Amino acid sequence: MKFSEEETSFELSLTGYQFPNAINEPYDSNWLVVQLNLVTANGVWGISDPCLLTYDVSRLANWFDKIDSGNFQEKECDFLEPVLSFRIINNDGKKFLRVRLTHEAMPSWAQDQDEYSVEFLLSELDLKLASENLRRQLEKYPQRAAE
Repeated sequence: MKFSEEETSFELSLTGYQFPNAINEPYDSNWLVVQLNLVTANGVWGISDPCLLTYDVSRLANWFDKIDSGNFQEKECDFLEPVLSFRIINNDGKKFLRVRLTHEAMPSWAQDQDEYSVEFLLSELDLKLASENLRRQLEKYPQRAAE
């Protein structure tokens, strides 16, 4: 899944299970290693981190679908592992999707901050494509044990 606008882009890719041999544990079976790539005017950053569960990715795809349809109540999608979150914000009468990075997901140029975020104009994003991409990636890494 990739969002880009002018000089800024954010990409999220699933690269595998954190514990490929753990298939019956509700959490350990479902932790995914996620590749996060960020390009901004400040620089290029990438990290591979086990920060999402299979059902987190599914919930994010569903959240994008709700936003795309205009039928959403929740303005934020965050996860058990707090290194990544998404939020809808209003600024000067426009809606933006804010991607927030913390802890080990922080870009090298922002290590002295508590968090780092990038924003994308919501009307310019194809959230349906993003949700489809996340579901396609999940086909390789399905949920392996009940939550």
